[in-house]
Amino acid sequence: MKRLIIFLMLVSFAQADYLGSWKIDDFLTVMETLHDTSGDAVAATGAVHCWVYEDVTAAQIIDEEMAAFDSITGLYEERIELTAVAGFEAAKTYTVLIQATADGVSGINTHTFQILAAVDVQTVSGTAQTGNDNGADINTLITEMAKVPKSDSNVSWNATALGAIEAEAVDALESFNLDKVAGVSTGVAADGDLTTIVVDGSILSHMMTPAADTSTYRASTDSQEALRNHIGDGTNLSEAGGDGAQLTAINLPNQTMDISGTITTVTTAVNVTTVNGLAAEVITAASTKADYLTEINDQVVDVMTVDTVAEMAPAGAPETPTMEEILNYLYRKFMQERHITATKDTVRNWADDADLFDAILSEDGTTFIQQQYITP
Repeated sequence: MKRLIIFLMLVSFAQADYLGSWKIDDFLTVMETLHDTSGDAVAATGAVHCWVYEDVTAAQIIDEEMAAFDSITGLYEERIELTAVAGFEAAKTYTVLIQATADGVSGINTHTFQILAAVDVQTVSGTAQTGNDNGADINTLITEMAKVPKSDSNVSWNATALGAIEAEAVDALESFNLDKVAGVSTGVAADGDLTTIVVDGSILSHMMTPAADTSTYRASTDSQEALRNHIGDGTNLSEAGGDGAQLTAINLPNQTMDISGTITTVTTAVNVTTVNGLAAEVITAASTKADYLTEINDQVVDVMTVDTVAEMAPAGAPETPTMEEILNYLYRKFMQERHITATKDTVRNWADDADLFDAILSEDGTTFIQQQYITP
């Protein structure tokens, strides 16, 4: 476990801090800052000593000189590996003593920390456990666990449990008549009332009849096979249409409709006025086609060189912009005044009296991040 611990040491007086609890082989980092009596950071005169003592034993187990950190005046660090080889032991308390001299004044600072004690798993809440105190409870648990179905390759499934699960599943299917979908007969005659099997108003009833009333469903006329027999051979296409091979008598009401495909021959009377009017609008001659193309080109040029786009209201960029929004946001960002600080990029409106949109800026020493532009 690594931790950075920062402490303040005034050369005019000493203070002590608790550094926490650690495990053997952890790394403990001690940071010290030196200040003169006026509070200004000051470099030490000579070495900054770091000594570690175990409990109240006067012998030092660590004797190191702290190093200046990152060329910052008055800031020193020492990283200590809490190993057994170095003399650290579980359940012991240690004192870190820092000694330095600055501006002719010598000062010390102390910190304390401890090494965590090992837990005796044989002792719980002060009660010593014997070899098999909980044996009876454990054996009961084993017996109960044997009742749970197993799915691994080494133990067979528990037949009693599986039987109970299957019975519950069957009950659930039967309660909603789902068993009668394929595996069990409904007991209702071909054109009989299915209301007791498929409840009126259910999703299936809506699929069976227009009124969601299964009492009116008749297999002889409403089943898929009956519908196929009704229209599939083409004899009834005057009512329902089909693949077109038998489309000989279909009554079209007066209405507007889209017809796909190609009409090659019209054998009955057609509203000639309407057809001729349509033909007049169709491009057929080369000169007419050129005129249309010229008009289309003129309109495109007009959009590109004459039409203008109004400045948008202050708002963040949309997730799915139109082409007008894309061009508008790009133009405003690159052509209008921007106010950029260490934490925000703000785009001003054309009149420079309000913000249009802005984005949060951040940097962690490695990566520069510009967030999405949002409403200011």
